[in-house]
Amino acid sequence: MGAQATDGVYGQRVKQAMVSDVVAVSPTDTLSEALTLMVENKVSALPVTDSRDRCLGVISASDLLGLTKDLGDELNELSHTGGLAKDLLVEHLSESDLLTEPVQDLMTEQVVNIGPEDTLAKAASLMVRNRIHRLAVVDGSNHVLGVLSTMDILRAFSEEVFEQMVSIRRDLHQHPELSRRESRTLDQICKHLDRLGIQYRKGVAGNGVVAEIPGRNPQLPKIALRADIDALPIQEETGLPFTSSSDGVMHACGHDGHTSMLLGAAECIVAEANLPASVRLLFQPAEETGDGATAMIAEGALEDVGLIFGGHLDRHYPTGDIVITDGAVNASSDRFQIDIAGQGGHGARPHETIDAVVVGSLLVMAIQTIVSREINPAHPSVISVGRFNAGTASNVIAGAAQLTGTIRSQDQEVRVHLQQSLQRIAASVGQLHGARMEVTIDEGTPPVINPPEIADLARLAARRVVAEEHVIPMPTANMGGEDFGRYLEHVPGCYVRIGARFEDRDNYPAHSSKFDFNEQALGIGAAYYHSLALSAGRHLAEKHSL
Repeated sequence: MGAQATDGVYGQRVKQAMVSDVVAVSPTDTLSEALTLMVENKVSALPVTDSRDRCLGVISASDLLGLTKDLGDELNELSHTGGLAKDLLVEHLSESDLLTEPVQDLMTEQVVNIGPEDTLAKAASLMVRNRIHRLAVVDGSNHVLGVLSTMDILRAFSEEVFEQMVSIRRDLHQHPELSRRESRTLDQICKHLDRLGIQYRKGVAGNGVVAEIPGRNPQLPKIALRADIDALPIQEETGLPFTSSSDGVMHACGHDGHTSMLLGAAECIVAEANLPASVRLLFQPAEETGDGATAMIAEGALEDVGLIFGGHLDRHYPTGDIVITDGAVNASSDRFQIDIAGQGGHGARPHETIDAVVVGSLLVMAIQTIVSREINPAHPSVISVGRFNAGTASNVIAGAAQLTGTIRSQDQEVRVHLQQSLQRIAASVGQLHGARMEVTIDEGTPPVINPPEIADLARLAARRVVAEEHVIPMPTANMGGEDFGRYLEHVPGCYVRIGARFEDRDNYPAHSSKFDFNEQALGIGAAYYHSLALSAGRHLAEKHSL
């Protein structure tokens, strides 16, 4: 692994990625002038240089935040996002005398620098180790030549790996495979893992792959990163040049992107010379049928895993946003079937029948009272009847009917309540009208619930990839099912949304024939996974004192 740290994007020299047009301040400039430069240039720190451009230290928004409470909220925003409204700045500066002091009184003199010939791998390690987002690039005489940020590294990553991720994604999109039939997809994943020199076990849970990137401390629990790989039975109508070549099968939920994103992350993670903990890559089949995760777990996918992370491309959010929420982020998803046995007969003699259509219709309406009258409105829940089959002819009163639908909730106790209420109401409606009712409930995926402390860890990793303002919570409950919850029943973890919205064209819902996503999100997602591998690894090392 260490030998590969000089290959690929992380083998590039700092001078290839740094920004040479440096905005700096002198030690005698005022703090007010420094803050104004930060705001105008949308940066959260500035190098402090002398008249010969030699680096003397760094002044940051965090330094200013510690100086005065008058600028508290706004400076805190600046320290995270690099942005602050100018009118607020002017207002606060006019009220504060503290910012008239010289920069040299507050600057940090012991700064972490890097040379132009050093590798991006070294730069990334320095940033992670020191928990900083920028490095001053200096020569042997300590002259400032430029600045390197995490976003500069991401751009370098994008240039080298992004096109490859797009190529993988488009190949998978053009050759989609349904759940439990992902054989070609499996072969493509293995081909790219072979290229990276990553060991793997294939054929897990049918067409799944479990790969492993060893860390420096084998005693630590492993970190798992998961991507789903299957497609949907939908006829594609996107008109894309790489549209599905398989009739009636389409990647309409972004799993082609999830797979390529994890492969892109693997390319960066395998190049890490100082990876804290081993990283396990889970390429999971059969997510759409809801049983892929269970099968992966049964075949050892979570063995020795301490934390697991996953994500979903989402056109509801702007590209560049990473959506991380404490608590429930996906609902449970259970299927039900209700068979109604009445008494059929002639349409002219309804008094001789027990009309299954009428009984079924009354049942559909009665079901609506469960969520609206039995469940606390603070607990999002849905019972949907998706299919109602009955009858054979217009002049025949149906003696049988069948209803099918789904039950969704983000709380396990509420989930049980919904199931029991459905059975109770079905039995009552049947008894009221003399029909026999048979209710079958097929328990599907559990809710996906992020523990707050692991969500915080995910946010930390995300903030090293995108600005604070782009790490946001989910504004409304997502009632879709996701079998990632199966993993969280065994180990703690976090499931996030990766913004993938188009700003210049229409966005279509997942599971629709015109679904597509902004491929620029692939770079964000891959960089997030890479950051997670480092942050989560350090978290485990601290937790286990190793």
